[in-house]
Amino acid sequence: MVLLAFALLFIPLVGFAAGNSDGISANLGIYLPQGGDDSYDAIKSGMGFTLGYEHCVSQNTIVLARAGYIRWGTTENDEYLSNIPLMAGVKFRLGSGSSVYPYFLADLGLNMWSWMERGEQSYSHQDLGFGFGAGLEFPLNSNVNFDLSGKYSIISWPSDWCEESFKNIEIGVGIKYLLK
Repeated sequence: MVLLAFALLFIPLVGFAAGNSDGISANLGIYLPQGGDDSYDAIKSGMGFTLGYEHCVSQNTIVLARAGYIRWGTTENDEYLSNIPLMAGVKFRLGSGSSVYPYFLADLGLNMWSWMERGEQSYSHQDLGFGFGAGLEFPLNSNVNFDLSGKYSIISWPSDWCEESFKNIEIGVGIKYLLK
């Protein structure tokens, strides 16, 4: 099931692969939960990573697909919340030809949740989520860009385990290798 969802997000992007420069990316992030429901009071900040594929459709428009792993701590020592996001989206660069590339992005996809207690899964859930953000890319050389970004996401909708959506702020740094 997970591989099928991953393939459905990534395979359509391969069809775009003629002509423009593609890239693969790796990002590390700090994830700060934002919520108003008492259910979120136990969730602390988290860390995670994403790996992605980006394709330049035009000079300033990029389609992207990402998969990753995020883990949030809790107020209990032997409990944590984890998520495997499978996201597809679009990035819009502002301007071109400079040495810094500011951009806006939006993505949509599947989030696969697990709540772990004492080393055993006590709850799992899949949900659609979306996010939007902004960032800057700085060329390090002709093939590698450094990426600094921020994103606001709604990554879970009200459900039986919580009456309010789970919102998150991501602060990320990463590297994008350009495939020429």
